[in-house]
Parts: sequence; structure tokens; C-alpha cells
Amino acid sequence: MGNRRGLALRSPRKRTVEGYTLIEIIIGMVLLVIIVYGLGIFIIKGIDVWNLLRQRNALQAESRRVIVQVLDEVRKIPDTNNILVFDPIIFEFNNIDGENHNYTFDAVGGNLFHNGVSLSDNLTANGLLFTYLDVFGNPTAVRDDIRAIRVEIKFERGAEIINIQSAVRLRVI
Repeated sequence: MGNRRGLALRSPRKRTVEGYTLIEIIIGMVLLVIIVYGLGIFIIKGIDVWNLLRQRNALQAESRRVIVQVLDEVRKIPDTNNILVFDPIIFEFNNIDGENHNYTFDAVGGNLFHNGVSLSDNLTANGLLFTYLDVFGNPTAVRDDIRAIRVEIKFERGAEIINIQSAVRLRVI
């Protein structure tokens, strides 16, 4: 029994295919895109959080610097007679440590000023409040009764708002 054409029968060879099919390549690419997309979102969110924390830390540092400067100068008032203006948003006094100068803290349009020089431009509306306290810690409107001054400052930058307050006792005996 022969082959009609005279060709010898060949033994069937196993066909070995190296590589991937089109479906496998597409599935692999889809999985790769999903992983890269997830990592991209993770990285973007991480950068957003880092920027938010950086902004918050800068605002906190500024608020601490400002409140310390205000309290340090207020602490030097030798007598209530040196207090010239004690309004809730303006505080003016003179003659601290023997110097013959007037010192003013006030807020105008989101800026906190000290003698006309801006200490901060990040105040909220109504961001500066002085409260004058008597010997019992109650608010007073009488200059000679002032024994402590509470300072409250509200800072805002972007979505961050920081409210910082502290009080200082005067050296009045």
C-alpha cells in the first residue's frame, strides 16, 4: 500500500509553538494597566497628603511664631498705666523695659500688624481678639483692673484653619 503520488508517509510531528497567543497578551496588558492605574492613584494621593501636611505645618509654625512674639512683648508691660488702647481687636501700649515707644497690635483685612509691619497675612475674618482679664480671670473694661491678657488668633491658608490662643499675666503687683 503505497502512496499514490509516491510520497512517503511522514510521521506526525508535534507542533511546538513558542510565544503567547493574542488573548494572553491582551489579558496581560489589561492587568498591567490596572496595576499601573492603582499605583498612580496611590502616588497622587500620597503627594496630596504630603502637600496638605506641609501646608498645615507651615501654618502651625507661623501661628506659633506670631503668638510668641505678641505674648513676649505684652509680658513686658510694666504697669497698666502703660496701656493706651485696649480694644478687642487693637492693643496699644508704651514704654516697655524703659523704652519710650508705642507698640500696637491690630488686624486689618486678613493681616496682623505690629507697629504697621505685617506679622502674618493669613488671618481669618475677625482673626484677632484680645480679652482683658481682672484678678479673678473675668473680662474687664477697666484699665486699672487688667491683670492678664488673653490673645486669640485664627489663621487660615487654603482649607486649613488654626485657632491658637494663650494668655499672659502682667507684671502688675
